[in-house]
Amino acid sequence: MQLEIRRTKLSEADTLLQIQKEAFQNSLVKYRDYHSSPATEPLDVFKESIRFSYHYTIFFKKEIIGGIIIKRLTDFHLFLDGQ
Repeated sequence: MQLEIRRTKLSEADTLLQIQKEAFQNSLVKYRDYHSSPATEPLDVFKESIRFSYHYTIFFKKEIIGGIIIKRLTDFHLFLDGQ
């Protein structure tokens, strides 16, 4: 298989953002979430996520087919005394 996953370069941002917009377009139309949908993310915000997160580009036969962001989830804390 000719699948590769490599750390994203800023030069790949335009292509990856276009893929992201296409991938989330149906959800945008369905839920009308124009404020937080990945389909409406501006390029400058997308580039910041590349710079400040673990962002990887997925290649198939040397062509960009997608991306993935790996984030650490923070611990969840609750004050249970009121239950």
